[in-house]
Amino acid sequence: MSIYLDVIWLLNFSFDLFLLLLTAIALKRKIFKIRILLAALLGSSIVIMMFTPLAAIATHPIGKMMISMLMVWLAFGFKRFSYFFQSLLTFYFVTFMVGGGMIGAHYFLQAEMSYLDGVL
Repeated sequence: MSIYLDVIWLLNFSFDLFLLLLTAIALKRKIFKIRILLAALLGSSIVIMMFTPLAAIATHPIGKMMISMLMVWLAFGFKRFSYFFQSLLTFYFVTFMVGGGMIGAHYFLQAEMSYLDGVL
């Protein structure tokens, strides 16, 4: 089985970029393209870290939280703590909403046939 790391990385980068843009839209913040791109690049670095000795950081919940905090800081800055905290919580909210929607869509569109006592 082959693992196409570049495709997995690109997909992760795209989703990180999408989530950061949704967060900026939800907060009605000005979007700085280079900052959003750099934050998405940082977030997608988790995929690369999984195949290095830094995998323990990339898979640990605290490591993931620190990377997401760095992403939000890089994308939206730190003017004051409440501004940063609002951005971080909105980023988490958007992430969980999109993730939940994807899981819901998967199970809604799943067409599985099963046999029950020999009857289709």
